[in-house]
Amino acid sequence: MNTKLIDSLAQIIQSLSLEEKTMLKTRVFLNISSEETHTQVTDWTDDLFIGMWKDRVEMEDSSQWVRIQRQQEWG
Repeated sequence: MNTKLIDSLAQIIQSLSLEEKTMLKTRVFLNISSEETHTQVTDWTDDLFIGMWKDRVEMEDSSQWVRIQRQQEWG
């Protein structure tokens, strides 16, 4: 993984609140846990990560953001 991408992800994670970081750890754990545990998480409506980037200017056009990231990483 490219160091620029790692740095970007680290900055995003550092900007999260403690509660958001806890939820992220839970999500990552559940995604790598057993299938049975993963299927227990089904209600996304109360998930803190839904809409968490809605106020981020760079995410107004997420497709453009992805294109820029790819261009920066892969030329």
